[in-house]
Amino acid sequence: LLQAQAERTRIANGARNEERQEAKANFDSTLPNIENARREFERRQRLYQTGDVSREEYERARTTYENAQKQSATMKAKFETVNAD
Repeated sequence: LLQAQAERTRIANGARNEERQEAKANFDSTLPNIENARREFERRQRLYQTGDVSREEYERARTTYENAQKQSATMKAKFETVNAD
């Protein structure tokens, strides 16, 4: 509860420039990860459809891609939070 109140106070007072830069950098760093994971997933999907990789490899690539998307969404939300004025 105290942590939530402190977060609301920080948001109300505005984030420091360093926090904004860090949040932006964290979000930006997730974008190449998503792109790489997407390409790998699509490649594994094609190979799975032709029987050249196992279902396990396909599922692992899909999970990696989904996790990259979730991480990016989390970092984007944090970025938007510190930039809420």
